[in-house]
Amino acid sequence: MTPPDIIYSGALMFAGIICLVASLIILQTRRNAAGAVPLMVLMFALTWWDLTYSLFWAAAPAPSPNFWLYITYLGAVAVPAALLAFAMQLSNLSDWLKRTLVIGLCIEPILVVL
Repeated sequence: MTPPDIIYSGALMFAGIICLVASLIILQTRRNAAGAVPLMVLMFALTWWDLTYSLFWAAAPAPSPNFWLYITYLGAVAVPAALLAFAMQLSNLSDWLKRTLVIGLCIEPILVVL
């Protein structure tokens, strides 16, 4: 196990809090705007990724040495799918985002984690 890196951990925690605040603002003010839902999912996944990775670098107590890295991976695999859905809605390709594609984008991170 590496020694705690408080500066890096603090920077990640700060970035995670910024992502969380931004996603809550989007949730409350722009819920019906184009691309708002995928952007919220993206920001929540980035929040998860940043906060759990900062806990790893802070050497927070955990059941196993790599616990925080394993938990971090849940946010990391959700980011590409959310980014793709956000980009498609923002570039007027939302008609391609049919139910089957959205289900595929949701299943892919689950398969990667498994």
